[in-house]
Amino acid sequence: MKESVNWKSESELLVLVDIYSGSPCRSAITQLLSSEKKSYLIAGISLPLVMEAYAQRNQDLSDIVNTLVSVAKESVINVNEELIRSKCNVEDE
Repeated sequence: MKESVNWKSESELLVLVDIYSGSPCRSAITQLLSSEKKSYLIAGISLPLVMEAYAQRNQDLSDIVNTLVSVAKESVINVNEELIRSKCNVEDE
């Protein structure tokens, strides 16, 4: 993490971690706070979000972050409610 944050590139940095309170996230926070590099840290990441980030890699980094947060909100599904809704639709037919 330290090497990535201190990388001598003018590029902004996007850091993706799985659990907000986990060690990788805490380490990233510590490193990013001590750096002057413009960076974004997103916690709660899943494989589909990593794939989305990769697909968007040529976009502006702040746009990528907004897209990832939006996709994440849409991808969390209460399966119980979906099953009840599906059952109701089948019974209505």
